Amino acid sequence: MPSHELAVFETPLGRVVITAAIGGDPLALVAARVAMTDDQRESRADWWLAGDVHVCLRTTSLVDVVGVSWSADELSPTYGERTFAEGVRAALLTVTAPGGCGRIELRAGFAEHRSGGWATGQDLAARSFAAGATEVVIGGGDDDLFARRVRDGSFPADWATLLVPDQADTVFGETGRTVHIPEQLTPVLGRSDDGVGWMLPPVPPGASVDLHAVVAWAVGPGAATAAWYAVDWSPDAIRRACVLRDT
Repeated sequence: MPSHELAVFETPLGRVVITAAIGGDPLALVAARVAMTDDQRESRADWWLAGDVHVCLRTTSLVDVVGVSWSADELSPTYGERTFAEGVRAALLTVTAPGGCGRIELRAGFAEHRSGGWATGQDLAARSFAAGATEVVIGGGDDDLFARRVRDGSFPADWATLLVPDQADTVFGETGRTVHIPEQLTPVLGRSDDGVGWMLPPVPPGASVDLHAVVAWAVGPGAATAAWYAVDWSPDAIRRACVLRDT
């Protein structure tokens, strides 16, 4: 696995790769301390960067936690044939910066290019990818979620004027997006419709912030909706599902 690929989630439509960058510098797995559960369902990578910046990337499987299903005919008395998400994988990036640090980027996208369409929702920025009866959705927070995290203290108060609902330039991809990174801010991790990327502003001293990405897939008549609901997680819920201890 190339060192810039921090995690790889195998899906029925191909490999989804997780990458990240801090202050314009992509993270490399070879520079991290890595731990993994015995069943390999969860991993953790830790970096200690200049300025006492600590970066932690957790990945975990959530399929046993989610149990998301959707009916192909939800209006029928028996709710028709139910389709469950068959796989749900999450990545949670946590950056703690006592002295502050530059912009944070996180991206989840297919290793081999595959075009997807936007499937956004409330608090959710997502792309969906389909082949036959199989649906894969890649998703994470949107500007509304980020603005709320400023208000509840999860994000720095300094970001209040930067992360505004329905206006914040936090999620980027290609055309059809509801929120985006403007062209004058070039993401180090690139732009493509094969996934979703996020960029947060420079982190002020003393702050700790999270970014997350979730990949889910389902097969069957209700696959699109089952996978879509299965990516709708908060960073706090992902952290509670993880078992590897802080270092």
